[in-house]
Amino acid sequence: MAGLEGSFVSRHFLFYLFVLAVLLRHALQFALVRGQKKSGVSSGLASTAALAACYIVVFAAAARSLWGRAAADIPIVLGFALMAAFVAVRFLALVQLGRNFSYDARITDGHSLVTGGIYGVTRHPLHLSFFGEVLGMAVISMNPLAIPVLAALLFVILHRNRMEDRMLEERFQDQFREYRDRVPSMIPAAFLARFPARRG
Repeated sequence: MAGLEGSFVSRHFLFYLFVLAVLLRHALQFALVRGQKKSGVSSGLASTAALAACYIVVFAAAARSLWGRAAADIPIVLGFALMAAFVAVRFLALVQLGRNFSYDARITDGHSLVTGGIYGVTRHPLHLSFFGEVLGMAVISMNPLAIPVLAALLFVILHRNRMEDRMLEERFQDQFREYRDRVPSMIPAAFLARFPARRG
């Protein structure tokens, strides 16, 4: 297999490193907002700082391995493209959520239902972006163990989606139900429309 054999950081090891960095990100983010009950810009900045620290750790460690190889390695190009696209989705979602963002799943005073922008395409763009970022690193690393990790992550994300949807429905009632019926949970409707349901 062309690519990172014999390099300072092996291709498969990159995925382990990324998983550890993601855990570091969540620990750092939790520490930054713990006990402060912050939401909105402050909590969003904490999330962004933790995310940046996570990726800096991974890519600094992998730089020697990846330098000069990306142009000739399709998984690296595709993986980085996926990660870049979903990081952009994450930042866009944080900006559009504004003061409604919080690290833990809760409804705050003055909370509003955001239904425009990226939230008019998918109800849970932050969760979608997180899955996409891990998928991108799985493609870069080509590690077979990424498959069960992605499956477990998807299970956790879908559970979190249902929990947040229940909270939002309880708070916004018909307004949220109309939004839920119109906008898919994670996969954009434009993509789902390519696979119409079979009838008969």
